Amino acid sequence: MKKQSSIAQIAIFFAIMLVLHLLSSVIFNLLPVPIKPTIIHIPVIIASIIYGPRIGAVLGALMGGNQCCDQHRCPAAN
Repeated sequence: MKKQSSIAQIAIFFAIMLVLHLLSSVIFNLLPVPIKPTIIHIPVIIASIIYGPRIGAVLGALMGGNQCCDQHRCPAAN
């Protein structure tokens, strides 16, 4: 697979992860639920199955970085 194609696929799945993260944080902060489910791992799993473990590992690292930034930005809200 070409490097440009791989970067484009990672960028598309990362954009999907960001949209899911923003939607879930808005929806689950408005609703009074006792737990906050995580749904941003679903694109990581799908990309790992379709494109292999290398792209899955990159997306997993991006997901972890996203969660770390979210926890440092507003730790009491999560």
